[in-house]
Amino acid sequence: MTARRCSAHARIIEQNALQLETQLLPRPPRRSIDAASWRMNAGAARGGHRIGPCHAFGTYVGWLTPFNSRLVLVLPEPAPAALTEAVTQLIRIGYERVEGYLDGGLDAWRSSGRPTRSYRTAAVYDVCHAYLEGVPIQVLDVRQWGEWDSGRVPGSLHIHLGDLPDRLAELPKDREIWTACASGHRASIAASLLDRAGVPVRLVGKGGVPERLARCYPRAGV
Repeated sequence: MTARRCSAHARIIEQNALQLETQLLPRPPRRSIDAASWRMNAGAARGGHRIGPCHAFGTYVGWLTPFNSRLVLVLPEPAPAALTEAVTQLIRIGYERVEGYLDGGLDAWRSSGRPTRSYRTAAVYDVCHAYLEGVPIQVLDVRQWGEWDSGRVPGSLHIHLGDLPDRLAELPKDREIWTACASGHRASIAASLLDRAGVPVRLVGKGGVPERLARCYPRAGV
């Protein structure tokens, strides 16, 4: 199976999700998957999921994307090699409707004047600093149950990443949610889901919960 290459300037429009013009596809795809390496500025084309390239790419797509969705990919360079790996993983889990990928990636999308969304980011140092200074923040831990049981940030919420789309309504809307995991990768996916749902979010993208537990502790006399 091959996926078609599409010009960001001529053949891509934005409307809730990435859509291809009707002369290229008779019906718009339902989902866009940003498979490019997630970046600390956390910018993305509006309406899609941000799932960075990794060995578990197919697993994350299966957790978060309705089966049989028509997909458009945003890929890292070199795009042809990334396309092969992404499509291979998708086919293995039965997602065969890859309709195309964004030519030039997110940079081409931006340069064409199309809208993007972004959210704030933080490092594990910022989580530690807030804890030591008594600044209240709401951490959402999206790790698996075994990881959660081995140690957690005091006061954090826990929702496994795969369950998050069905449990967004449980999250408070009156405060910023800091998404965290073990390294920042799953947290970045969670942040894109919250941002898409209109939940104020900050991505803890540098470091993770294990580092925070190992390095963050009250100063002597505090």
